[in-house]
Amino acid sequence: MLENGTDKFRENVNVLIQQVAGMNINLEKYTAISTGRIKAMAADAKIEESKTIKTGKASYQKIIYTATQSGFKLKFEQYYYVTNKNAYTITLTTEISKFEAFKPVGEEILNSFALNGH
Repeated sequence: MLENGTDKFRENVNVLIQQVAGMNINLEKYTAISTGRIKAMAADAKIEESKTIKTGKASYQKIIYTATQSGFKLKFEQYYYVTNKNAYTITLTTEISKFEAFKPVGEEILNSFALNGH
């Protein structure tokens, strides 16, 4: 969301779905692959938090990290879900300085994600 005419970064939430059928990928492996990609994408990437959260039948990984992209100092909160067929990455992206302001509504959106049957 652009806050005013001088705001240059649009905070956002997005969902990425990757097919993993037949690849023997579980949540632990997907987390290791994803955190490796985070570190490879930005030299200054720093993972601040990584924890597994169990809710009912499903578990997901919560990752919070910072990195510089396209000149912006950003903070990300990601949730990873893995099924037999797909891996889902839901990401909140904000400027570091605005993370705490956007975190409540961002987490409300992230927490609204549900897999059918879970």
